[in-house]
Amino acid sequence: MTYQSALYSTDSYRPGNSLSASLGLRYAGFDIIAPQLQFNFRDIARDSQARADKVSTGGTILYISPGLVAALTDQVSMYAFVQIPIYEDLNGVQLAPQFIPSVGVRYSF
Repeated sequence: MTYQSALYSTDSYRPGNSLSASLGLRYAGFDIIAPQLQFNFRDIARDSQARADKVSTGGTILYISPGLVAALTDQVSMYAFVQIPIYEDLNGVQLAPQFIPSVGVRYSF
């Protein structure tokens, strides 16, 4: 869980505070591949002060994120996830992605 808040504002603009939380499940019954399912939640307050767009900022989004992690060696693994919004309540007119793919490699020392 992460809470983010601007410590100070500049030019009469302050971004909205945000709260993010994630919850996930992993199936560890296979040797090399581990399927995972995550839920990612984000709630963002509207921007504030004189120069802020107070109408079209902030909102709440809940994603479901299925994915896989594959162990290539004892130290190297690859992962792939896709975030799919299952609930959106955005203020005003905002662009929001239909999905967010994520692919990467992880190295453990």
